[in-house]
Amino acid sequence: MPKKPQKKANREGNKYDKILKENLENLIPAMLRAVIHVGPVRLENLPQVKLQSTIEREPDFVKKMYTGEYPDGCTLQIEFEGKDEKETDFRMLEYGAMLIRKYKLPIEQHMIYLLEGELKNVKGKLDFKNLQFQYHIHCLWKISYKHFIGSDSPEEVLLSILAGHDSEPPETVIRLILERLLQLKGNSLATSKFIRQLEILSGLRKLQAITTKIIDNMTIAYDITKDVRYQQGQEKGMEKGMEKGMEKGMEKGMEIGSAKRAIIGIINMANKGFDVPMSAEVLEVAPDFVASVLEQYKKKPAIISLLAKPRANTEEIAVKLQVSPILVEVVKEDLQG
Repeated sequence: MPKKPQKKANREGNKYDKILKENLENLIPAMLRAVIHVGPVRLENLPQVKLQSTIEREPDFVKKMYTGEYPDGCTLQIEFEGKDEKETDFRMLEYGAMLIRKYKLPIEQHMIYLLEGELKNVKGKLDFKNLQFQYHIHCLWKISYKHFIGSDSPEEVLLSILAGHDSEPPETVIRLILERLLQLKGNSLATSKFIRQLEILSGLRKLQAITTKIIDNMTIAYDITKDVRYQQGQEKGMEKGMEKGMEKGMEKGMEIGSAKRAIIGIINMANKGFDVPMSAEVLEVAPDFVASVLEQYKKKPAIISLLAKPRANTEEIAVKLQVSPILVEVVKEDLQG
């Protein structure tokens, strides 16, 4: 069986890393409470977290931590890992050695394993004749989702998808997560961001298809949730496709349903008063792409007029007005209610 290309594997890992690092500050209380089982604690910043020597390492999370066991403080390091590789033990040793050398403090090292299943290669220790090294390993799938689902922090609620599901069907847990996110954020753009993050993180549990289906089938009281969902790489396909009509973007790998949701998202945000840069930032697309959609949307009255004619044809209207047929479909569906 051919191996997955390394670059593609790295891109997949970067998607998850980006979400975890973006949410990290709000995740740490849950990590300490429910995963590492330490508290109460006080954390403060250390002077620098990037470690340079003959090699360069940048830990996921490093702070100075004060507890009853460490009244004078210790270095807390937390790493998130999505691979079961022997190199992890050596990498943690490198982190530990450089952190101890730099800060001259006792160290607490913790690795949070994101995938499901027993570790076979990562041991959490190294044992040589003149060197013994050990750190803590925590597997999220061994911790009940109930530790996270009731949190007031949406970042913590998202951890439920990576935690143990207590024999509950995945569908049940996914719906509980979505309901809790709606309770916390309601009808807001923030909710759409967390729901999109849920879709991506569910890929670590091979639940992305079912998560997407449940979101599609849920009656959610706001539009943005369904507007912003599309995979990495789709933005470029859409952006290039807009230059020759968005149907060309479909040839580059964009699914019609995803393209339609992206267009609706841009239109909805424009109707709510968002400018092009803000829409681009929220929807994570290029500003030129947003501007191109809105420029075509100015032809809405002409599209409506042509749709009202007998035997109106979407493709013919798109060609005549030099707009995307998908945009014509969006206008048509809006007219039909």
